[in-house]
Amino acid sequence: MRMMTRISRARQTCRRNCGLFFVCLVVAPLVSFREDSIGAESSALLLQEKGPAASDRQPVSEFEQLEADAIDFVKAHHPELVSLLQLLKSMREKEYETAIRDIGKARKRLESLEKREPETHAIELEAWKLQSKIDLLLAKGFARDKAFDTKLLQKLLSQQVENQKKRYRNEQANLSRRQDLVRELLGRIEGHEKEKIDQQFAALMKRVDAKAGKVNKTKPEFKPNQEATKKP
Repeated sequence: MRMMTRISRARQTCRRNCGLFFVCLVVAPLVSFREDSIGAESSALLLQEKGPAASDRQPVSEFEQLEADAIDFVKAHHPELVSLLQLLKSMREKEYETAIRDIGKARKRLESLEKREPETHAIELEAWKLQSKIDLLLAKGFARDKAFDTKLLQKLLSQQVENQKKRYRNEQANLSRRQDLVRELLGRIEGHEKEKIDQQFAALMKRVDAKAGKVNKTKPEFKPNQEATKKP
């Protein structure tokens, strides 16, 4: 009962994260069949596929670029998922496009984190890889009449819990740094309110004067009508 509860929670988490559980569940039976009939070489061949030479390539659409980036991301971080995506593409194109867009969102979010917070990026990437592996393992289990590899699932869930601890510790450290910064900023104001008001007032007046100067420069100079000013 406890194992089924954890499986149910894992399924709910993966649905919230990127929708890949549905992808795995749809095509896992076919992947199992292929593994039995043609062996594991199919996945390796899919990873080795190369497109046309650069000189022969046609301009790609926005989705084609998104697709290429998503497949590269999956190849780098969960190669086993590539064969499922290829099968889904041939079977259910709409679901395939949804999966690609979900992976694209995850990739973009992780890339953004890599630039801003490398430590957080490493933790979040590990979380994505673990969830993706759990999704695939669950789907294969359901495809085989709930014949789950419980040892492997327990191992992945254990790694996922450790990852969650890392995420919370990292968030705690980020919050602590944020609190230190806010405390420092508050300290610059408390006891210096009059000085702060004067500084802000001076800055506002400077902006007003600069704006007024620009208006005066662009305003046309008034010249009285000489004919009208002549005496009769």
